[in-house]
Amino acid sequence: MEGTCCSKNRQGFRLRCSNPALALAGSSGVIVGDMRLRNIGIVGYVGVFPVAAVLLATLFHRTVPRCGLTRQSTGRVGTRLVVGKHWRRSPVSTIRQAAALAEMRDTKCEDTLFALRKAGLADAVAVEPLIVESVRGLSRRDYTDAQIEAALGTAFGLDRELIRDGTYFVAETASEIVGCGGWSRRKTLFGGDRQPGRQSELLDPVRDSARIRAFFVRPGWARRGIGRALIERCEREAWAHGFRSVELVATLPGHRLYRAFGYVGDARVEHKLPGGIVIEFIPMRKQLH
Repeated sequence: MEGTCCSKNRQGFRLRCSNPALALAGSSGVIVGDMRLRNIGIVGYVGVFPVAAVLLATLFHRTVPRCGLTRQSTGRVGTRLVVGKHWRRSPVSTIRQAAALAEMRDTKCEDTLFALRKAGLADAVAVEPLIVESVRGLSRRDYTDAQIEAALGTAFGLDRELIRDGTYFVAETASEIVGCGGWSRRKTLFGGDRQPGRQSELLDPVRDSARIRAFFVRPGWARRGIGRALIERCEREAWAHGFRSVELVATLPGHRLYRAFGYVGDARVEHKLPGGIVIEFIPMRKQLH
């Protein structure tokens, strides 16, 4: 099942998982599942029986847990158990996996905030006005109105080539798309369909860096984990396609986000917009590990 979700359980803990069906809230703690092909990760928060939790975790994993204390939003201190991601598929592990999922089946993910999925061309009708709303609502501290309006549609815009390549994602709630962003294996660094100087040539993963492209969030959803979820998804996919570094051209407000996630670069460059208006961006880069 594709998607990334962010949710809250009954005690108000914030969870993040890569599979909404496996974000599970219990009355005495939380289990967050992260299942992919040949991989499963379990994170448990248990306030009373940490030893029992270790034994339970090691029953389903061959990896030794790493334990530490963490304080939850309720003020109680619990034991955080992190079990390694590697799951070796065998008849025994498959049975254990099935048993674990069966035990989880009656618990539901409550109050889901958003989920990630690949964008389709039909999403353009919702994404394009979201980009306009995002730029106008979140960029006014760094850019003038004249710069914003000149950049919309060119430097700030939807690149449908990313959608056709299957490398663009949307973050959505049950009712609307609230964020978007993607990565690219093509040379174009930024801009929408009408951006001059586009370069659609494919990059070489051995020599080149993948591109991080076109991140926008609805203003009311800023600083709620959408940027983090998109960055992690894009970096993971770029790595899977053989890239060992990524680069981007950050807006001035976006620079603060990317720097928090390990991207380096502070030098500003000028970009000419229609009408002779100039706007500043910041090239940034990150090594993937």
